[in-house]
Amino acid sequence: MEDFYTIESQNFAEGKHIFNVTINPKHKVFDGHFPGRPVVPGVMTIMLVRELTQSALGASETHFATIGQCKYQQMILPDGKPLTITISANDKTINADIVDADGQGLLKLKGTLA
Repeated sequence: MEDFYTIESQNFAEGKHIFNVTINPKHKVFDGHFPGRPVVPGVMTIMLVRELTQSALGASETHFATIGQCKYQQMILPDGKPLTITISANDKTINADIVDADGQGLLKLKGTLA
C-alpha cells in the first residue's frame, strides 16, 4: 500500500484512536478501479483499517481473525479530501468507522483480531 494514503493527524480521545487520512488519488490502483470514475477498492479499505489498527495498538503485526460486520454506507472516493477514521481496538476486538470531510458515514466495521 505504498503511497496509498497519508496520515494527516492522529490523536487519542475517550478510548478511541482518531486518524485523519488522505487517499492518494494518483495511486496506481485507480488505473483499473475504475478509469474515469475512481473508487477505493474494498480490499484497500480493509487494509487501511488494519494498518491503522496496528498503529493504534503499537503492534508490529495485526491480522483480522473475523470481520463480523463490514457495511459500506457510501462509496469511498479518492477526491483528496480527508477521511476521519475512528478505531476502538484492543488485543481481541476492533470497531472502526470512516466518515468523509462532510461527516457522512462511509464504513462501519466490527471484527476480531488474530
